[in-house]
Amino acid sequence: MQALGGIIRKTLAVAKRRLEMKLRDVILLTLDEEEIVAWAKEQGLPAELGSLSQHPRVHKLVQTELDRANAKYARVEQVKKFAILDHDLSQEGGELTPTLKVKRSVVNQKYADLLDSLYSDRR
Repeated sequence: MQALGGIIRKTLAVAKRRLEMKLRDVILLTLDEEEIVAWAKEQGLPAELGSLSQHPRVHKLVQTELDRANAKYARVEQVKKFAILDHDLSQEGGELTPTLKVKRSVVNQKYADLLDSLYSDRR
C-alpha cells in the first residue's frame, strides 16, 4: 500500500504464516511527526507523538485515509486492521537495513504480540 496521506510516514503490510490470513488484512504504520503534530496543534491536541499514536481522533483520521486507499482494492485485498507505532522504524531499533529497507522478520518478531492481538481481534 502506497502513502496514505500526509500524516502517514510508512506502512508495512504484515503476513502471518497462517493460511486463513491475507497479506493486506493488517498493517503497522508510523506517523509523519511533522504533519501529525501540526494537525494536532490545529485540533488542540497534545503535540507528542507517543500520545498521538494512541489518540482516538488520530485513529479516526488514519481510518479515513485507509478507507480512501481501500476503495482502490478488491475487498479481499483491503486493510481490515491497523496499529500505529509510537515511533518511526529505525536502523538503531534494528528494524531497517543500512539502505533503509524494512527488516520484515525483525518487525514481525519485535511486534509479534501487537500483531497477534490485531489478528485475534479480527471480525
